[in-house]
Amino acid sequence: MTLFQRELMLMFQGNTVMQRMAFSGTSAVGYLDDELRVKLRFSADGMQDYYNGIHVSIINRTEGVIDEETFRFKDVIGMQKGELGEHEPYIFIKGESAMWASPVLVTDKNKIAEAVLNYVEIYQNQEMGLVGPCY
Repeated sequence: MTLFQRELMLMFQGNTVMQRMAFSGTSAVGYLDDELRVKLRFSADGMQDYYNGIHVSIINRTEGVIDEETFRFKDVIGMQKGELGEHEPYIFIKGESAMWASPVLVTDKNKIAEAVLNYVEIYQNQEMGLVGPCY
């Protein structure tokens, strides 16, 4: 199991929003309902082997991608301080292994998961209870 899979499992396995989660490589896929799927993947923002966020795709099983959003770690948990001085949090690949540039706390990983799940929840099949036009 890779660091990417472990981190996605730590953040999203057992959540109540997405069901039947599957983890592979830098990605995970889960079901929102019969029609909608969610794909989560670590995103590299312009630099190869430098993963600084999680890209979320909401996918209709017959129509394809209906929305996408990228959650940059620095936007959710802020800048990190470490041996590199102050820097944005990221995972990098060195040789055959991946690692965080500076340690990221479990509480910070929970904040990342919460931000992603709050976005995904918007697409859950829910009765809105609206009657008539909205003004």
